[in-house]
Amino acid sequence: VLIVIVRLFASGSSGTQPRVTAVPVVVAKARATTIPVYLNALGTVVAYRTVTVQPMVTGPLEKVFFHEGQYVQKGQLLAEIDPQPFEAALQQAEAKLAEDRATRTSDALQAQQNAELVKKGFVSKEAYVAAWTAWLSAKALVKQDKASIRTSQINLAYTRILAPISGRTGILQVDPGNVVNPSLPNGIVTINMLQPIYVQFSLPQQDLPEINTALAAGPVPLIVTLKGKGASERTFDQGVLTVLDNQVNASTGTSR
Repeated sequence: VLIVIVRLFASGSSGTQPRVTAVPVVVAKARATTIPVYLNALGTVVAYRTVTVQPMVTGPLEKVFFHEGQYVQKGQLLAEIDPQPFEAALQQAEAKLAEDRATRTSDALQAQQNAELVKKGFVSKEAYVAAWTAWLSAKALVKQDKASIRTSQINLAYTRILAPISGRTGILQVDPGNVVNPSLPNGIVTINMLQPIYVQFSLPQQDLPEINTALAAGPVPLIVTLKGKGASERTFDQGVLTVLDNQVNASTGTSR
């Protein structure tokens, strides 16, 4: 059980006790100071970020390069999908580009020749227009081929599944040999970022004005204690209050 202690600060002052002739007293100088106000709540530790790793292309899952429960770094290779179909698609797109570039060059030469010949009346205007139309179409095909190559390169890169964040992996959801796709309900694995980490807790709505006032003045410190069996407690960690929900749960009268 996690106990979260929210420490606020309240202003106060101490005064002198009236002097009694029969009893000696110690006189202290009156001064204004701030004293901490503690609010206790039960909390739950949650991951700073949680990401479900999804494949971006469809194909057989060939290899997995991590162990369940392993800490991985952002960008680390987690798994690989069979890249052969995507390599073939890329080669096909590159061949199509080479073919259409050759056609574009030929059509450009024909269009230039017809431009000279039409001035001399050796070819019709229709033939001249047809040659230039063919050249413009070839230019458009080359541009389309370049886009296809870029798409094929992206799909090939997606066969290498990389960690989107640094964190600890969960249970592997798909074994190698299965065909995976972007619509997997549970993805391949879930990664939880544990550094830094969040603690979620709820406080009564009557404490919210005091907390908002403290937040406006600066960071509000938190002390997180871990309660074991019996009444034993130990400090788990310390932090600051980062966010206060903008709504109150009507059924419990609390806010997170």
